Amino acid sequence: MKEIELDHVELMNQDELPKGFHYPIELRKIMQLGLVNMGVWIMMDKDLAKVRMLEMKRRYNRDLVPFAQRIDGDDLACYEVGSECVHHIQDYECPGTEEITVFPNTWEWLRSAINDMIEYEEIECDCEKEKGQQ
Repeated sequence: MKEIELDHVELMNQDELPKGFHYPIELRKIMQLGLVNMGVWIMMDKDLAKVRMLEMKRRYNRDLVPFAQRIDGDDLACYEVGSECVHHIQDYECPGTEEITVFPNTWEWLRSAINDMIEYEEIECDCEKEKGQQ
């Protein structure tokens, strides 16, 4: 897998967020701990998150606040204004088909992201082993 450089990732400032939205304390803790690169999932820097937030507002007419993305596709982890659930969104899909799953909270999303990392890395390791045997 290609190395992703994530020296410094910042969440959007309060004045950049939709009215009434605040990042959950769990996400702030994850960021404070520096858990910004989970292999296949990486935390989004505020500039990219803001662009994608505005695009999804136009595309889906939803107040989604993205905070993480998969590096192997268009999947985003987002909050929706008024909820602390995490919405796994496959961006650029037709409106109404974009949502893959909803996690009840940030910790459940993080568990899933770590499991995705393990599965992805196991496949990568298996591929490397096969290349070495040829």
